[in-house]
Amino acid sequence: MNSFLTVTTREIHARRMVFVAAAFAGVIPLVAPVLGAPAANSVELRAFTAMLLSLSFGTAVAILLGATVIVRDLSEQRLAFYFTRPLSALTIWGGKFLAAFLIVIATLTLCALPTLVANGGVAELTHSSFLGVWSRAVLFVLLIIGTLVLLSHAVSSAIRSHSRWLVADVALIAAVGFVFWWSSRTLLLAGYWGTEGWGFKIPNPTWAIAGLCIALLVATYRQVSVGRTDLIRAHGALSTTFWTLSGACALLLFALALWVSSASTASLGAVEGGTFAPRGDWAFIAGRLRHRGEAKGLFLWNSVSG
Repeated sequence: MNSFLTVTTREIHARRMVFVAAAFAGVIPLVAPVLGAPAANSVELRAFTAMLLSLSFGTAVAILLGATVIVRDLSEQRLAFYFTRPLSALTIWGGKFLAAFLIVIATLTLCALPTLVANGGVAELTHSSFLGVWSRAVLFVLLIIGTLVLLSHAVSSAIRSHSRWLVADVALIAAVGFVFWWSSRTLLLAGYWGTEGWGFKIPNPTWAIAGLCIALLVATYRQVSVGRTDLIRAHGALSTTFWTLSGACALLLFALALWVSSASTASLGAVEGGTFAPRGDWAFIAGRLRHRGEAKGLFLWNSVSG
């Protein structure tokens, strides 16, 4: 644990000037109303400016840290410094990424906190009626931060390695992306996640982002533990792990989409509506499908042959 914290604090100390810049950015919304905004709109102006600065500054820091926290040491042959010490790959990987994660959280806080205090928002956020919404929003922001840092790291690793794996990455992005798109579109049009009004209900993206984050966590750890100080081998370990996990998820979603779209009249749980032809034995029948989420089916049915 001590070595883990040592790696984390070393990374945070090396990037301490980010906190100074974030603190300076946090003061900007406080002076924004002085630039000519009406007094009645000063609270809204401060809040909008703080939100814009926090999001833009935090996103930039997350991307820059993700692109440099390990990859720069790899490309400049400095990661060997850690491996010559009694440090495990897990300690190096976890300490560096935890430092990047904490720095981004700190920058977001430093950018938003002065305005939050000036507008009296701290008391409102701690009120019981806001705690549920506030806690969910914070968890979602933390998930986005972690995913952005890891994704930036993966992209930077691919670009800096200059290896043949980059060609495979581009091809797999297209292939796996198409499978995810086709499968999600099929499930959406089938109403697998339900309907809302006259349209289809879009699923909560949180689970998809969490899945991407988990795949990147496993892949980046494999990159450090297998690739160690070799940038090309590290990129290979990252790519094979990430695309194995992503491909497996894509195939599972594809199989689910095929299962839902291959429903027949025998899959109907109950007929919820139908229209019979004026003459003949044919009819359109519709209803919810069994064991297929909230999906519903519409079938052309023959009352004699079934």
